[in-house]
Amino acid sequence: MMKDRKDFKVLYMASVFILGVLLSVIPNSISTASRVTPVQVQYKGVIYTYRELNEYKDSVEIIGVTVPEGTDLLKIPKVLNDKKVISINFGRFDSEVLPDQRTAKVGIKKLVLSRNIRPLERTETTNGVIKALTILGFDQLESIEVQQGNKFIKAKNNILYDSSMKTLLCYPPNRKAEEYQMPSSIIWSESIRNNYLKKIRFSNNKNYKEASANFCSNLISIQFPNNIKRIEGFNSCDKLVSIQWSKKTEMIDGFQYCRSIKKIQLPPKVKEIKGDAFRYCTGLKEVKLPAGLRKIHGDAFGGCINLKKISPLPGSLAFIGRGAFAKAPGMKRIKKESYLMSTKNSKITGKDNLADIYRYVAVAVVTNGSKKEFYESLRVNRLSPTKKKMVLGKGKMRGINIVPGITDIEANRFKKGWKLKTDILKFTSSNPRVAKVSQKGKVTGIRKGRAEITVQMRTMDVKCKIEVKVTQ
Repeated sequence: MMKDRKDFKVLYMASVFILGVLLSVIPNSISTASRVTPVQVQYKGVIYTYRELNEYKDSVEIIGVTVPEGTDLLKIPKVLNDKKVISINFGRFDSEVLPDQRTAKVGIKKLVLSRNIRPLERTETTNGVIKALTILGFDQLESIEVQQGNKFIKAKNNILYDSSMKTLLCYPPNRKAEEYQMPSSIIWSESIRNNYLKKIRFSNNKNYKEASANFCSNLISIQFPNNIKRIEGFNSCDKLVSIQWSKKTEMIDGFQYCRSIKKIQLPPKVKEIKGDAFRYCTGLKEVKLPAGLRKIHGDAFGGCINLKKISPLPGSLAFIGRGAFAKAPGMKRIKKESYLMSTKNSKITGKDNLADIYRYVAVAVVTNGSKKEFYESLRVNRLSPTKKKMVLGKGKMRGINIVPGITDIEANRFKKGWKLKTDILKFTSSNPRVAKVSQKGKVTGIRKGRAEITVQMRTMDVKCKIEVKVTQ
């Protein structure tokens, strides 16, 4: 009996584990979780692939369409097989469709949506969950129309929005207009992809926080509203030269292959430049970094072969990813200011792929003529002075040496020879009349008495204290 109970317990725990795994991989989308096997049907010469929606009685969502050659107009039907068509989802779920059901819609120039079509796909955004439509693969699409009476979506100037004009659902990729002023009511938008647009001014709504326009090959100018904190998703905008940044932007990513940008002056509040952010921007010659920048991730400016001038790396910088400035032979020198720590350890070379060992470790190579220096960037959880107490005579001077405390896995094998550079530290004296301290960590005795020197890292909230006694 006892053995049976143990076996039952094991079986029960295994079942719970398997159920947990299965639940963890279910997509976070109401229109995905309740779909069933695709059905294919021909209607007025067009082959549609749809799925029934269990949460809506006798309703379906079209997920694929194949049209006869030469067709440039597609009208979404109201009914298929006596079931109401209430949504479309082209492109994102094509991988779930059988090979002979895959979408073929390249030549469509005009899309007409019936009065029942509505956004169903749930998309996680910084503003919460937004319901969207997916209309991908219509590379020749010039205009979208919505039949009268639709309460869920609307088309304005052939561009698709939700009925409240808060969501940009689809900007036609072949719409022949050179400028787009996004309505100020918009709080979220699908990424814009269009080869005619030259200028985009994004919504200035205070709740609009995500702007994106990938593969806009003729885009010259972008204007961001001042409330956007994250900017990402402008890859392969080949002619982009003018960027009006948001004053509140804190993170920048996604400008790979923007080959016409020559100069970048990042806004003052940027704290982080993500990996590959400006990779292969081959026209880039000059970069000005903000004073409060904290992180430059790996390959951020990799492949910028004409980059020759970059402003001094700011003292706030606490992390440089591996290859952040890789393959930029035109840049002969990166002037350094402050790094977390420096080393003369011969075991550390530029070939060490430390980024593969630690999540937050990177190697920055600073070139000055023919000399190379290597800098490490790790998290420091404590500061330890080589001497916690110091005795000085009046008029005498002595330097402070600080050893960083590191708790990273396997960090000890790189620890020998490390010391904190003084320009990453801030030194203050509790009683400058007794003992003063310079920003190079030099303590000078002024007159008899006691004082306390506080040493704090500029890049993080870690500090230590040293007692100083000044004698006659």
